[in-house]
Amino acid sequence: GGNDVREILGNMAAIGAAAAAFSLNYPLIVEQILESCPKVVLMFQYRPARHSDTRHYGVYEAMSQLPGAGGPMAKMNRLMEGLYTPVLQLAEAFGLPVIDLPRSFDAHNGELY
Repeated sequence: GGNDVREILGNMAAIGAAAAAFSLNYPLIVEQILESCPKVVLMFQYRPARHSDTRHYGVYEAMSQLPGAGGPMAKMNRLMEGLYTPVLQLAEAFGLPVIDLPRSFDAHNGELY
């Protein structure tokens, strides 16, 4: 999930391919895991703390390079919504619980990280 995007942060031109691979692979992985372990909980990747971005991943700096309206946080949110909407549908189809860390952690509150 989150690592699929983190791996291409230095080459944001690859975001489309990374998102497509995630969308193709994630359901297959979940289905394979469910074959051997019926108790699966899906977890959405948290948004990194905004204040520590330059010291760590550089996610927001990379997101600012993407075309489109809004700042890096808005672009990150749109990316996550696009990737996670089908995952929510998958979770519903299989009756799986979801831990929604992007909504649990406030990326503007460094004390949560």
